[in-house]
Amino acid sequence: MDTGSMLFLGQGRNPRRKFAQRARSLYRTEILATSFKNYRVARHHMDLAMEKKTGGKIKTFFEGMKMHSVLILANYIFFKGKWKYRFDPKDTRIMPFSVSKELSVPVPMMQRLGWFQLQYFRHLHSHALQVPCVCNTTALFILPEKGTVAQVDEALMKDNLDKWTEPFPLK
Repeated sequence: MDTGSMLFLGQGRNPRRKFAQRARSLYRTEILATSFKNYRVARHHMDLAMEKKTGGKIKTFFEGMKMHSVLILANYIFFKGKWKYRFDPKDTRIMPFSVSKELSVPVPMMQRLGWFQLQYFRHLHSHALQVPCVCNTTALFILPEKGTVAQVDEALMKDNLDKWTEPFPLK
């Protein structure tokens, strides 16, 4: 697994030295000067950086960039592992994924018949899906109901993540 972040900072803007040092050492943040004056060039520059960091898995990331941006912080997690119960590539389909009410993007969706560790959290309007990997790790996917991403995001900041990662009770 590779994690990190990139801070795209408008040209002419310099972060304080202490902030830059801590961002690099604690969060593996790469700070990149970016000209936000030209939307197409800035977007291309950021998409290339993200594509490089994710091994080509994410090629277009900055769809919703605002013209008046002065900085953009992008976090990434690149996990390369094998599912304990494999998904057949023939059952993967390109389907729309809702990023917001206004924006859907086509993404590959894996499908597989079988039993899954899935639990509904009513107070978060979300399902949590645990998918085990071969490397003794479990992927946790939080699947909010449509239109509730902001509330789920806020609640996750307050809730203890341990309750999401405990084994789900057997029924």
